Amino acid sequence: PSTLPSTLPSAFPSTLPSTLPSARPSSLPSVAPTDQPSARPTNVPGMYVGCLANPGDVTKVFNTISKQVLCGDGDGACADFVANVEDLGDNGKMIKSIFGCNNANPPGVVTVEEAQARFDRIKDDLGVTELLVKTVKDGTSLFTGSEDTLEGACGTDCCSGFQACTPLFSGVMTVTKDSCRGDRACHDVFPDTIIIKSCVGHRASDGVGRFRDEPHPDVQVGYRVIGPNACNAQQSCQDLGRDIFGNIRIESGACNESFACRSLGDRTSQGVTVSPVVADIFVGENACQGGFSACENAHGGFDKVKGSLFIEKDACKGEDACSGLANAEDATNNIVVKENICGAGQCQSCAQEELCAGGDMATYTIDHVIDCI
Repeated sequence: PSTLPSTLPSAFPSTLPSTLPSARPSSLPSVAPTDQPSARPTNVPGMYVGCLANPGDVTKVFNTISKQVLCGDGDGACADFVANVEDLGDNGKMIKSIFGCNNANPPGVVTVEEAQARFDRIKDDLGVTELLVKTVKDGTSLFTGSEDTLEGACGTDCCSGFQACTPLFSGVMTVTKDSCRGDRACHDVFPDTIIIKSCVGHRASDGVGRFRDEPHPDVQVGYRVIGPNACNAQQSCQDLGRDIFGNIRIESGACNESFACRSLGDRTSQGVTVSPVVADIFVGENACQGGFSACENAHGGFDKVKGSLFIEKDACKGEDACSGLANAEDATNNIVVKENICGAGQCQSCAQEELCAGGDMATYTIDHVIDCI
C-alpha cells in the first residue's frame, strides 16, 4: 500500500494462530548479537560442606554452609574426590566437617571463604583425598573440632592425655580413633592438621607444623597430614616441620621410634610476611624407622628457610639413619633420599652445599650410600 494505516489495532488478537510455520528460516541473522550473556554457564564440581555438631556422629545435626566449595581448575582429582565423598552418603559429613567446622563448643560453621581455603589445601592431592575416603569407607570415624569438643567426642580412644590435641591460634584439627594419646600428644599443632591413627606416645607430634610467629592472614599455608600409623613413639615427630609454609606429609608407618623425625625440617622463623619462602616436607611409607633418632632434625637448621625434603619409601631405616642429614646452614637445596637408601648410622650430615653441582637451586638426590661419604 502507498500509505500506512492511520490507526493501530485497539487490542491484541483474542486467539493464537492455529498453525505454526511449516519450515525453519532459510538464513541466519546477518549480524551477531550486540550483548554477551551476563554470566557463563558453569560445570565446576563442588560440594556443600559444613559441620557435625557432635564430631564423628553422623546421626546428629549437620550444619551446612549456604554456598558450595568449588574445585576450580585441576587435573580431575578434585572432581573425583567430590564424587567419592558424596557416594559415602551421611558418612561423608565427617569429611565435609574438615572444611566447615569452627572452634566453638559445640562447633558451628566457618565462612564459605574459610571453608574454600581449607578445601584448596588438599583438593588436588590424590594421596590425601583417597586416604580420607578410604578411612571413612573402612568404618573409621573422623572427629573435627577444638580441644574440648575433641576430648568429649574421643573419650579414651583419642586426644587423651594432659594438653593433648590443642591446635594453635584458636583453630581446629581432625583426628581418628587411636590418635594423639599421651601427655602433650598433638599439642600446639598448626590448625587444620589431619591425623589418622597416629601420634601415640608422650609428646608425640607435639608442635607439628607450628610457627613461632602466626602467619600473615593473606598467606595460604600448606596442609599437615600424618598417618595412618605414623609417629607412634615418645617424642616422635615433635616440632616436625616448624615454620614450614608448604605441605607436610608423613605416610603410613613412618617415624615410629622414639625421637624419630623429631624437629625434622625445623626452620628459622620468617616473621609475619606476605611472601614467604615455601618448602615441603615428605616422609614416605615406613621411612625413618628404627632405633634412636632416625631422621632427627634432617634438613633443619638455624637461619635456614629454603629447601624441601623428600624421603622416599623405606629410606633412612635404622638407628640414627639420616640424622642431621642436611643440617648444615649452607645446605639449602631440595633434598631427595631415594627408596631403600641409607641404613643404620648412614647418611648423617651428608648433604652439603658444595656437593650440589649447579648451586643452591639444584636438587640433591641421594640414591647411593656413597653419596654421603
